[in-house]
Amino acid sequence: MNANRSGKDGQLAQVALELVNVVNRTADEYLPGKLAGIVKLHAGIGVGCVFIPVPGADLFAAFGNTWTMYVRINRELELPFTQNLIKSLATGVVSNLASNAAILAVIGFGSALKILPGAGTVASYAVMSATVYGATIAAGYIYMKALAALLKNKSAGQVKEEDLKAAVAKVMEDKATVQSIFKSAKESYKQADSNLTDLAKELGALKQKMQESAVTSDQIDAVEEIALAEMAAQRNDLEKTFKRLRNAGEWALENADKLELSLASAALRTALGQ
Repeated sequence: MNANRSGKDGQLAQVALELVNVVNRTADEYLPGKLAGIVKLHAGIGVGCVFIPVPGADLFAAFGNTWTMYVRINRELELPFTQNLIKSLATGVVSNLASNAAILAVIGFGSALKILPGAGTVASYAVMSATVYGATIAAGYIYMKALAALLKNKSAGQVKEEDLKAAVAKVMEDKATVQSIFKSAKESYKQADSNLTDLAKELGALKQKMQESAVTSDQIDAVEEIALAEMAAQRNDLEKTFKRLRNAGEWALENADKLELSLASAALRTALGQ
């Protein structure tokens, strides 16, 4: 097994197990794997931002699904933190990671390459994908590590907003560990890491619901684009999945939000540059 891959997965699994232990959910033996899987899945969705053709919009969308990742972790653990707090934390983590000179240079260079036609766009995909994936893995690790440290001595109901923010800031002070996780994930990344099976299932559910209410020609077209995105996700074709999601537009996102399809919502927001 690749040493870098083993290190990345091992660190995620370890912090997920640590978190499950402190919230007394050890009866669910599959929960640590679920938590690590959420992080890796959202890292794959984050990679979809590189297929946004507009320079700059991809930078905004690159980590736009981080707060959704945090919300899904909270739901698995039945933690009561508000979405506003989670959005604030995600913004802080993303800003901290983006301030890293190596990450900023790679993503900024990759985005700028999109100005160039043809080869420039292809080059930007290669430059950005692994970096976005690694940074999102690091963001997931930071959040789970902060929760584990904080909930050792307090129940979730006792935690105040400033407590959680302070715990996240404390984890980010360990720059060597965060950098190690980012580096191992980045170096081991390949498109197979962007497993879209669960996303395909949510897109199938979204398609069915949209079909029931589609009336206008634009809405019917949106249903078709979601169907094509579902098929692309089933083939694990990241580029075509996000191209079709971008074509599906705002009405598809409204429906995904209404149905609380978190993966579909996150992917659509990423594709739309939101």
